[in-house]
Amino acid sequence: MKPTTFGFSKFVAWSGTMLFSGLLVFILYIGISFLNTTEEWLYLCVPLILILASLIAFVKWCFIPMLQGRITLELDEEKLQHYLSGTTIYWKDVVEISKDYGRYYSAITFAMVDGTDDLNISTKWIDGSTASICNKMQEYFARTL
Repeated sequence: MKPTTFGFSKFVAWSGTMLFSGLLVFILYIGISFLNTTEEWLYLCVPLILILASLIAFVKWCFIPMLQGRITLELDEEKLQHYLSGTTIYWKDVVEISKDYGRYYSAITFAMVDGTDDLNISTKWIDGSTASICNKMQEYFARTL
């Protein structure tokens, strides 16, 4: 079975970029429409700088890698590599793979052979649904049993 790769989530990349850009435009609109003096503009400097810094960071770490087609998750015969967290999990060390849904997150949980704490891989930034990613992992895991 050849390796399976997953890229960055296009939905997260586009929606995050649009959100931060929209906030930046909104704050600038407020400043242009309602503020007349330099002193009044100083009050908007902090929100403008924070939103601009967030937009730049988001574009650098999510949007550009999505456009470049970078890989976030790779599955092969012997291991899983999650490049965002730098995690490598070998199938031989896994007892069980399960989906984990919370109010604001979704992840895949790995119960380990040695009884250590369960490992979680967030699927928020990965292109594809949590169920389809977990099913693909189950296929690779089943081959090692």
